[in-house]
Amino acid sequence: MFDLDSDNGLQKEESADSELKSTIQGDRIMFHHLPAYKFDQKLKEGVSNNIYSTYYKGIHYLQNQYAWITDILNKLSRNIRLVQESYVEGDDFNKKRCYDLNFWLYDQVYKNLQSSKQNSEHMGNIIDQVQEVWKNIIDNQFYNENYKCYPDKELLLNIGYLQEIKDLFDFFEDYNQMKKEIIANTYKACFKYVDYLKQRIPVYYAWRDSCKVDGYACKRYIDDYMKYRPSSVANELSYFSVILTYYGNECYSKVYDIFVDAKERP
Repeated sequence: MFDLDSDNGLQKEESADSELKSTIQGDRIMFHHLPAYKFDQKLKEGVSNNIYSTYYKGIHYLQNQYAWITDILNKLSRNIRLVQESYVEGDDFNKKRCYDLNFWLYDQVYKNLQSSKQNSEHMGNIIDQVQEVWKNIIDNQFYNENYKCYPDKELLLNIGYLQEIKDLFDFFEDYNQMKKEIIANTYKACFKYVDYLKQRIPVYYAWRDSCKVDGYACKRYIDDYMKYRPSSVANELSYFSVILTYYGNECYSKVYDIFVDAKERP
């Protein structure tokens, strides 16, 4: 009854070149105590100055053309240093935090172009110019460090795809904290996370197999995706508290159905 894993084919990363419908529809359910949310908030925090302002002289024309980009550039400088200083030897999510920064840049440029009704066709050029500055900052300010978070020019210029990968990586990063809560109090955690799982489990099954393929984003940023298999949590739950009460617990039934439905999606 609780065999929650099976293969459902490989989601082709190349399909992101076309219009990609997000697996998660509507607002994403977020928990403020989970690590992915906490780090994202640090990336979004306001900043009044640019600590690496001299590196941006070559792209002043962008600031003249787009009033909103100065704020992004100020935050980018702060965030580059934040990611570099967040490196912890042996941490499974050092590279994931670098993806977070890459995603943040794409997302901020995209949203500002959309909200200001400026042509989103310019997004690629803006990103390219800013990425060159980012690379120069890393090369000059962090040349002595073993770990360097560079802009990822291999990422597809498709915000829908980038958001899907972000959702997947956030699930991986939050997995261990949620697992602890689920094991400690399965009943309480079920009601707490059931709607979150309804959003994230389909993302996991849609993209997990891309983690096996060299060159794909998941393979490049996540070293061992099998450590975060959601179905593996079931093996550590109390037999008496879950298995014997399954048929009488609506929440447990919902979670099981979430897995079944996610695996059956094309």
